[in-house]
Amino acid sequence: MIVLTLESARCDPASQPPSLKRVVVGRVALTSAAAQALVAGLNQFLEQQGLSPSKAMASGATFQ
Repeated sequence: MIVLTLESARCDPASQPPSLKRVVVGRVALTSAAAQALVAGLNQFLEQQGLSPSKAMASGATFQ
């Protein structure tokens, strides 16, 4: 099981000075097969948009 946690930066106006806090907005749990299919689909979509994840990784790009 692979779990993806989605987050968003939210402003906390109650603190002085107001600050941004990271808030969990969703979680997605996938089986290994489903996660692999998601990665393959996202890579295919990016290739169609003229972006190549494999070329970016080969050139030393990192992701977060």
